[in-house]
Amino acid sequence: MCCCKFNHSYFITLPKDKVEEKVNQGLSSHNGIHYIKLHGSYGWKSSDGLDQLVIGTNKESLIQREPLLSYYLKLFRDMIQNGGKKILIIGYGFRDKHINQMLLKGVEDHGLQIFLITTQTPADLRYQIEHGHYYAKNILNGLRGYYPYQLKEIFPGDQSLTTHATDIKNALKR
Repeated sequence: MCCCKFNHSYFITLPKDKVEEKVNQGLSSHNGIHYIKLHGSYGWKSSDGLDQLVIGTNKESLIQREPLLSYYLKLFRDMIQNGGKKILIIGYGFRDKHINQMLLKGVEDHGLQIFLITTQTPADLRYQIEHGHYYAKNILNGLRGYYPYQLKEIFPGDQSLTTHATDIKNALKR
């Protein structure tokens, strides 16, 4: 339960100018893991100042209209096509055709290794992928790590180091 109300004044308006420059500057000044959040955001306004949600079946066209989101998608695609990369996916349902296409291409053509954190059982995950969008079916060929835990089990509130976190970190290092 939240201790305070989310106020509309907390919303952030996404930039529309010099997006690539700003993102690249931020990435170049950061050493360590790079994190790109593609979906599921709340509390932002589009670059034209309107309330914005990217949901439904036309996500790809909504993303392409927003300079920052469009550039994030390009970074994601470039990372996957760079070859020999590992990706940690948290809570993705494998229902977005455009994301599944990129993941599948990464697995089949560029050696992408997928590590997945999900609360789904292996059977439920396999069923969902195999009976979901047709681009998702062979993505499992790239699965190298499966962690069926809630994030709070991996990263508890007291910030103690868990076996799960250590296992994931070690798997991503190999």
